[in-house]
Amino acid sequence: MRMGHVRVLQVTPGYKRRGAESHVLNLMLGMRERKVPVSLALFYDEEVAQEARSLGLDVHVIRKRVRGDPSVVFRLAKLIRQERFQIVHTHLINGNFYGRMAGRLGGKCCVLSTMHSHREALAVSPEWVKSLAYRQDIFMARFSDKVISVTEGLRAQLIKDGFSENHIKVIPGCIDTDRYQPDRADREASRKEFGISDQEFVVGTVGGLVREKRLDLLLQVAREVLLAGVPARILIAGEGYLADELKELAKGLEIEDKVIFAGWCSDVPHVVSAMDAFALCSSTETTSMVIVEAMAMRRPIVAMQVGDLAETFTEGVSGHFVPSGDIHKMTEVLLRLYRDPEERQRMGEEGRKEALEKFSRGKVVAGVLQAYEEVLQARRAREHRGTTR
Repeated sequence: MRMGHVRVLQVTPGYKRRGAESHVLNLMLGMRERKVPVSLALFYDEEVAQEARSLGLDVHVIRKRVRGDPSVVFRLAKLIRQERFQIVHTHLINGNFYGRMAGRLGGKCCVLSTMHSHREALAVSPEWVKSLAYRQDIFMARFSDKVISVTEGLRAQLIKDGFSENHIKVIPGCIDTDRYQPDRADREASRKEFGISDQEFVVGTVGGLVREKRLDLLLQVAREVLLAGVPARILIAGEGYLADELKELAKGLEIEDKVIFAGWCSDVPHVVSAMDAFALCSSTETTSMVIVEAMAMRRPIVAMQVGDLAETFTEGVSGHFVPSGDIHKMTEVLLRLYRDPEERQRMGEEGRKEALEKFSRGKVVAGVLQAYEEVLQARRAREHRGTTR
């Protein structure tokens, strides 16, 4: 089947631009490169919508007027019917909830859903709401023609939750590896912008300033690294409700002059280019696209081992894992990387190779389009059986 004749609608909430939203935009760009007609439906006219428009993508905003707005389903279904989409591909809890129902009401289209997170990694609180949201997402997934899991670990959990193995396909998230190119000139410009000298060892991270990211642990690691005599700086790019608390913690640890809170940054490659190593202290993750972006930028990774991060990079090749919550082990690994620039370079090179091999946009888009073809062929086969009875 020629996918150039198949109209595709991607559905995601679009409230904040995080890893899943970046993945959706990259999917769409990859599909456009392959001449596949693809559009985007969002529930918020915020930064994701603005970026999508700036990329020349076709954007439809189906505004949520109130929390749990039932009219979203009917308005989205109307869009699907009017535009004659044959594939509806949903993402994240809200996108899956509304998109699956709208897809079933919107006529003869196939519905695929990408599951991006284990229950523990859902950005939902309090805990009972998170549990309810996950159970609802699992239940509603049975109304999808196929479910895409971003990791093998999540696929195994979904099978344990009652899914058929044939119903689930593993396809990781993707990035534009051409955009994440290490550049010496950009490194110098980025360091100059943040007031970092060429001699300083920069440990950085990118992400929300939220409880799950455990940036308090990174600040404690920073103190230990500095006490070891390393001329280090900590670069934290992101925004969130813990910003003031984290700044107070840095002050209490007497390292505030060594920590840069860069705020929200749209140009992630520019920020990462200032770093010598990328650190992740999260208490829960399924996968991490920002780790993949750092790998593509040839930065060695040091991450606390949680979720399915072992599927993202290879221990001892592209970086190192440390036990969750172990600041002493993370300090030890960072000190070793500081003292061994050759190891940093080797891991950086291997990390870029791994990012290109697993997470390049072209490879992931090919896998997604194959999944589309599978569900379309299955639907045609069902329709054929129905007409021959």
